[in-house]
Amino acid sequence: MEVTRDLFLSLYDSKIEMIKRNKSVVNPKTGCDDTTEVVVASNIPCGINYSNVPLLDSTGILTVARDSTLYCSDLVDIQKGDVIVINDIEYKAQLPTKYEGSHQEVIIKQKEG
Repeated sequence: MEVTRDLFLSLYDSKIEMIKRNKSVVNPKTGCDDTTEVVVASNIPCGINYSNVPLLDSTGILTVARDSTLYCSDLVDIQKGDVIVINDIEYKAQLPTKYEGSHQEVIIKQKEG
């Protein structure tokens, strides 16, 4: 399986700068739960397949949505809702599909705002 994973790694031409995840922590001053964004991984080799999907909005105007697929090692912990930063652009991870021993595929959507 390592050979397969290494083969996929050799094909990747980009890097995930960081993966950020919301984590619940107790605020020591208030004793209440707060949500904070933490970096859970960084500098991860990856590949991206960009595709533009034409859509009609509610007014009938044609727009283009970018629906992209991220490829990286199956050993990387990516969860739905994680923020993935690639080339200084933030994406939101959808549900990952892992192929044990080789790679995983994650639909990513560019974060708005």
